[in-house]
Amino acid sequence: MPHSNTGAQSGPDIAPPLEVFIVDDDTDFARYVSDVAKSLGFATEIANNAKALMTLFDERRPAAVIMDHVMPDMDGVELIQWLGKHRFSVPVIVMSGYYSNYADSVETIGAGSGAVVIGKLAKPFEIAELEAILLQVQEANQ
Repeated sequence: MPHSNTGAQSGPDIAPPLEVFIVDDDTDFARYVSDVAKSLGFATEIANNAKALMTLFDERRPAAVIMDHVMPDMDGVELIQWLGKHRFSVPVIVMSGYYSNYADSVETIGAGSGAVVIGKLAKPFEIAELEAILLQVQEANQ
């Protein structure tokens, strides 16, 4: 079930915060990523599997998706293909605790399907690495 967290306030004269969808079957790690995104002013939505993430796309479009590469129901390659097939041109950040070539394969397949991988992170990663990529998302949406 998706879990929503808002990192910034919005009101009638304030633009709503950019939203990031996070999908990772490791709930604690997803919360960690969410906390980093919220510290930069993003609103976040956590999905614990790819199917839950797909449901979120029925409701709205995020500024970016941060996804784990290896999940039990669908891997990053399949999820990237799904995003491309449905023409969701959302920037994707891929996280992987496995060899870097896993994330490289997602990037290659994403490029072929129309999805854009804007960052790859090897778990565990430094907060600054994630922050740098999220700042690019903010800059692209200004």
